[in-house]
Amino acid sequence: LGDYNNSKLELQVNASNHIVVDEKLIPSSLKEVNEQTDFRTPKLLVKDIEHPDLRDSPMHGYDMEYIFDKVDFDNPQVILSNEKYILNIYCDTKGTIIYSDNFKNTAKFLSNSDDLRRRGIAIEPSDHHLEDHFIKANEKYVRHITYEFKKQ
Repeated sequence: LGDYNNSKLELQVNASNHIVVDEKLIPSSLKEVNEQTDFRTPKLLVKDIEHPDLRDSPMHGYDMEYIFDKVDFDNPQVILSNEKYILNIYCDTKGTIIYSDNFKNTAKFLSNSDDLRRRGIAIEPSDHHLEDHFIKANEKYVRHITYEFKKQ
């Protein structure tokens, strides 16, 4: 949203639960969000990212699939904003993966920052990874995602 790090990004996700991965990063169970993983009301992405529960996890930050409380294409399921812009994501998927750029990457950014992680965020609308996903021959799989960018 026009910046080079996550420090000013505010996130809101319509989800009370997220999927937990095991030590091999395989989805294993569903867990209710806690203080560090709850984005039902908007909060800064970096507010809790260094909390030991996230920092010391296998992914060292946010990398989880949130399961939407209600699939509703008429309202944004995810809202990402800073002081200049808002990104509303409308989708009919069952959830979204939020990834907070947790590992060092030597790619140069325009900011020339010395901190080589947490410079971006990935928001990936997806279907529930604890459910079976089989598509039969000639069966269509259709999902709709709309990204709406606005100025504040």
